[in-house]
Amino acid sequence: MRVIRYSYWRIVTSAKNFVGRSADFLVDSKIVHFAWYLLLVLIPVSTRVILTSAIRGFHEYETLFLYGSDLVLLLLLVIAFGLHRHHNGEWHERTLKVLIWPVLGLVISAGLSVFFAPSFMLAMYDFIRLLSLILLAWWLIPLLAKKTNLLRNSVIVLSALAVFEAIIAFLQFCFQRSLGLWFLGESKLDPILGLGAKVEFGGGLLRGYGTFAHPNILAAFLLIGLFGLIYLFIHSDWHLYRYDKEMSVGDNLKIFVSNHHFYGRMLISAGLFIVLLGLAVSFSRAGWLSGGLGLLVILLLLLVRRHFGSGLRLSAVLGLSCFAVYYLLSPVISVRAHFEASEPSVSYRMIYAKAGLSIVNQEPLGVGPGSQVLYSVRSGLYQEMGLARAWEWEPIHNIYLLASAEVGVAGGLSFLAFLIILLWQLFFRRLPLIKLFVLGSLVALLAFGLFDHFLWTIQAGKLMLWTIIGLTLALLLNPEHE
Repeated sequence: MRVIRYSYWRIVTSAKNFVGRSADFLVDSKIVHFAWYLLLVLIPVSTRVILTSAIRGFHEYETLFLYGSDLVLLLLLVIAFGLHRHHNGEWHERTLKVLIWPVLGLVISAGLSVFFAPSFMLAMYDFIRLLSLILLAWWLIPLLAKKTNLLRNSVIVLSALAVFEAIIAFLQFCFQRSLGLWFLGESKLDPILGLGAKVEFGGGLLRGYGTFAHPNILAAFLLIGLFGLIYLFIHSDWHLYRYDKEMSVGDNLKIFVSNHHFYGRMLISAGLFIVLLGLAVSFSRAGWLSGGLGLLVILLLLLVRRHFGSGLRLSAVLGLSCFAVYYLLSPVISVRAHFEASEPSVSYRMIYAKAGLSIVNQEPLGVGPGSQVLYSVRSGLYQEMGLARAWEWEPIHNIYLLASAEVGVAGGLSFLAFLIILLWQLFFRRLPLIKLFVLGSLVALLAFGLFDHFLWTIQAGKLMLWTIIGLTLALLLNPEHE
């Protein structure tokens, strides 16, 4: 018996030492940073493979997929414990205490709801994915501790990707078809064959998709890039040369133009115009509203912090860019800006909301992660509401109501409380300038969640939401950022 116990102890000790040495290597090398940047790059890539389905045949929201980003995420989570083990700094205890309970409430409630799901396999798979994204968000805390360059580089990567996606979307709109970027997950777009969402103008114009599955998902990603560029604009603005009254106008101009931040801000301004153009051709009204709200919060913050000059210059660049975009697309934008309660995009959302309230009332413990559509179809709820065709079977277009329906009322309230605490602390605590990017992005995404479901149901949307949440946690829980 002693021999067995000793052998077991030796095996466990050896395994721990091996894992510890592996973690040391990974933490101290650039592999982790490369994997993190790769995960960001893969957010817009919608390429995937089908694992299995919870039903016979195929339905988008009743199928298990595997994405390339899943493999990178798995790698990061495997080494995440090493980063936490090497995080020697103190965490912001007060913030940690108020955040940990809502997160635990969400995880426990989601785990319990799996046992009430119509398909245990589908619910368990989505629960594991939700748990992995929550772990990703917490993993960013030690990764970004005292590594301001890594955080800033992440913003640069996301901003550059947004510019790239905006260019793709604009070209799709111009040519009215897909560009053949199938290897990036680009949807097959052809307005003649009815492939792709259209804006009602003339015979119908194809909206820009980028490499995403829907224009609204593109719009959300462009908003992240927009606020990234806004942060970079303000950052460069603070380093620009200021006019010296004791020098001549010519000398001031020479010094001003020779400052490399001048050229950087010109490039950033061009990026802002391109992203706004891409946001326009997505014709996402929810994206426009969410972006406007996020921008309003950013300008309010600059006003409160008395950065009047920076706010004024930013407003001028954004105003000129918006005017130029509207001048180019004014007939189509004007048509899209008007909406009525009778149009399908509004009426269907109201039906889905009624379905969500019905589920919350009948199933307060939830119907399982990723299982709302399957439950609504199998229970006959959608059919009772007049949704008899398969293409009408979509999730509730509100992530807060959707979360409550899937993971239970307790889980939905925990999720909402967690987000409110994040927003409250992010706005009122003094943090580095990069707070502009995180706050603007988080406000825009959470506002977007009032009108759509992809932040809870689609891979790209999930990665966007939990990446921004993770960056928020990294700012709030590292006291060095006070």
